Amino acid sequence: MLIIVDKYDIIILSLLKGVFSMLSKINLKSLIYILFFISVIGLIAWFCIYIYGDYASRQTVLKNNEELIAETIEEPDAKIKQEAYSKDIDANMLRKVDFSKLKAKNKDVNAWLYIPKTKIDSYVMKEPRVGQFLYGSADINKKYSLSGSYLIPAAPLRSDGVASEDAHILILGHKMNEYNGEWMFSNLSSYYKDKKSAEKKKYVYMYYPDRSERWKVWCAYHTHSGDDVYKSPYLFGDDLYKKLLKGAEAKADFIFKNKPDANTKTLVLSTCNSLSERDLKRFVVIFTPDSVYDYKTKSYMDVSDLREYKKWLAEVDNDINKKGN
Repeated sequence: MLIIVDKYDIIILSLLKGVFSMLSKINLKSLIYILFFISVIGLIAWFCIYIYGDYASRQTVLKNNEELIAETIEEPDAKIKQEAYSKDIDANMLRKVDFSKLKAKNKDVNAWLYIPKTKIDSYVMKEPRVGQFLYGSADINKKYSLSGSYLIPAAPLRSDGVASEDAHILILGHKMNEYNGEWMFSNLSSYYKDKKSAEKKKYVYMYYPDRSERWKVWCAYHTHSGDDVYKSPYLFGDDLYKKLLKGAEAKADFIFKNKPDANTKTLVLSTCNSLSERDLKRFVVIFTPDSVYDYKTKSYMDVSDLREYKKWLAEVDNDINKKGN
């Protein structure tokens, strides 16, 4: 049988012969060094790809959110701000969010969260089903997102099928990597690590279709996923809610004087588990009501006293009924 061998076959055979010859001269120790070197190179390559993917994801999230802010947020102009400050009204409360545009994108949008001088300025989703965390990995368009969305877990319904008013508003956000800059709750534990830091960002703003709310920081602490703060719903005046507040005070890294009682609504911002924490702890910041601005009546009210807040709400309802609006 005649075997035809062209020049390329000869070159390949020569190369293979050279490789096998080289491998035959390599001892076990040298082979281990080579494999170790290849592994290190592979690890570095994987790490670079991961960092780039993380960075690209962050840029996409920030860009999309900036576009959404430009599309839906109406900032008060200079004249309105000046008038507000002259009346001791926080101009941040005069911002307006176009919820009709947000709801057109997704009916699960519940509120808008804002902390000045941070990147925390975004919509908040309400999960539609108990135990479901769809928006932990999805944006407002229900598209996959590494950072997900700020979300409020769904609470169990009462026996009559109606949702109970929860004594605390729990907003979850991912503890993202800090090396790519601020996004989601990546810097939450830095902002509220102690009293001095918390004082600089003591107010958090929540926006709804009919009003804006300002909340004041009370305390913050590290905890875990089994903490009582992640249970819901809590009822005003209930012993379980009293226990929650007492436990938060005991665990707090710092406490301000605006201590809530069992009839005070609280706002809770919490990170999810973070790989940067050795024991995968979460970080919780609790706020109490401070003031409310009603868009329809253009009225501003200090609600740090819950009794005054309820009185104000009754007056607003009465005023609206009289006007027939």
